Amino acid sequence: MLSIEAPGSWHDLNPHVNKLNAPRVVQTVDGDFSITVKVAGEFKPTGQPQNPRSVPSNGGGIIVWNNSDNFIRLERFAISRNGKVSSFILFVEREAGYQGADHNEGYPGGDCYLRMERKGSRIAGSISLDGTKWKQLKPIDTLWPTQLKVGLAATNSNSDPLRVQFEEVTLTGKVVEGTKPK
Repeated sequence: MLSIEAPGSWHDLNPHVNKLNAPRVVQTVDGDFSITVKVAGEFKPTGQPQNPRSVPSNGGGIIVWNNSDNFIRLERFAISRNGKVSSFILFVEREAGYQGADHNEGYPGGDCYLRMERKGSRIAGSISLDGTKWKQLKPIDTLWPTQLKVGLAATNSNSDPLRVQFEEVTLTGKVVEGTKPK
């Protein structure tokens, strides 16, 4: 199990607003890979928004990182609007620093499983409530190098800190020698 805490201030992965400071743990992988994780914890962004142009939000999940302008996030995500917390799965690509593919998916909230897989230039995301029955989201095609950083991240734009628990983490693929999770 791994826990990542995002302080009660604005920690995000969003080049539109020059915020790429979300805490994360990544390793370099060469070629095709699969990463699966159970994302647990309380996602209730009911404090004050720390992003001046948005509502309070919490997120935690998988990141595939080429560079600061090109990455994909697959996260369990929650926002608070008008006193109501709404949950969904965020599956979004940043391409050349701008929003690329966006294949978000509603879900009822609570713990969930996430999986991201790379096969050639295609990156697929899947979600599951129980770790057995999976729903695949629309895949994202990329023109990225074979070596990418793959790992876990937590985002927070809420005045209260967020602790994300990552359980049952499995990563298959060729981890580049000499790279450790960081």
